[in-house]
Formats: sequence, C-alpha cells, structure tokens
Amino acid sequence: NAAGRPTNIAIHISNSGQDSVAIVSNFATFPLTIDIWALGTTSHPILRGDIDNSGNGFFGLQGLFQFNLDAFSVTWQDVPWQRGTLNVSGSENIPYCETSTDEEKDATCPVTLNITGTVTNPQPLPTMDCGTESTPAAVYYSII
Repeated sequence: NAAGRPTNIAIHISNSGQDSVAIVSNFATFPLTIDIWALGTTSHPILRGDIDNSGNGFFGLQGLFQFNLDAFSVTWQDVPWQRGTLNVSGSENIPYCETSTDEEKDATCPVTLNITGTVTNPQPLPTMDCGTESTPAAVYYSII
C-alpha cells in the first residue's frame, strides 16, 4: 500500500550566511543564519546542521529585563528535532536591589545567563559577580 509507506526526504534549508532571517518578538530579537538538512523519512525525520546568531540582539522580557545576546546556537547531528543541542549566552548589567549609600544607588552588577541542554529541555544557569550571594535564586531575585 503506497499510501502507508513513508516518503524518503532530503531537504536542505540554508540562507548562506546573508542575515536574511531574524527572530523579532517581545522575547528576542536577533539575526541568524540557518544551514539545516532534513533527512530520513516523513515518519522518522532527522536533522543535521545548525542555527546560529549572526549579529547583535537581545532576549528576555522587553521592558522588564533584557540580556544582550552574546551567543545563540542550536545544533543537530543526525538526530530528531527534539534532541537539538541548545547553547545560549547573554549578559546584562543590572542595578543592585538594595544599596546602603547614595553613591551605590547607580551601581550595577554584571549578570550572565547561560542556557544549555536540548531544544525540549533547556537548562538556564544565571551567574553574577557582585560580591554578594550568587545562587540562582539570588540572581533571579535581583533580575526581577
């Protein structure tokens, strides 16, 4: 039965590094390059390739907190789309939540947010270097 058989696929999607694709939303804005192959069959496709940022941008909640995008990539090495490897890094200088003197009221603290893992299971890890407690909970509190 031909209707029940999966179709073999070999599809290549690439923008040749021309910055012709961009993510533009309330959560992220940045140009990216795409070079992905969809291989296998229609019932079991696998991906090979990557998506990378190709310029400056941001991610976060616009108007609440935003991180400058330092790196963004999703890489597939002959795996289903859900097993794509995610690597995102961003940084921002945020104001201290509490200050003890007027001189410190404009002081900022460098915060880095790294997100690794898979497309379906991202693992955020915030860090900060402010001379204070820098557990993930403390960093989230400082950001929000």
